Amino acid sequence: MTLPIPPSPTEDQVSKATNQLLEILPEICSTSAEDLSSHSHDGLKISFPPAAVIRPDQREQIGPVLELANKWKVPVTTRGTASTLTGSATPRHGGWVLDVSGLNEFTIDPLTNFCHAQTGAIVGQIQEAALEKGRMYPPDPSSLKWCTIGGNIACNAG
Repeated sequence: MTLPIPPSPTEDQVSKATNQLLEILPEICSTSAEDLSSHSHDGLKISFPPAAVIRPDQREQIGPVLELANKWKVPVTTRGTASTLTGSATPRHGGWVLDVSGLNEFTIDPLTNFCHAQTGAIVGQIQEAALEKGRMYPPDPSSLKWCTIGGNIACNAG
């Protein structure tokens, strides 16, 4: 089943929303040409430029971003390290890129054998920490030294 794609906001709407975003969270938002270019594609190298790049370093910063995006109907593409070759971290519909690679904390609970991870946690680091506790995290993607757990889950990778 294919879900319909909602109508895209106008360039003016995206511009107004981006200006509000920069007012609310200037320390984690960028509209620099370099950031927009580097976040316009993933490992697939098919490029679609975003209007802004947002790099939260606290999970509490995500809510205001998504509330503003919802208000203005701005598409948001979530990405970690963009090692994927699927195009899933590419802002196909423009809008904003929410780069969650800075949300990379995790803990491994030896009693429950669960890893509690933020989406930007690096898979190889999770594997190393699991081994140190006598546990194992078996997925073994070739990009494990830089790919994130959120991307692995989103793409069913590894």
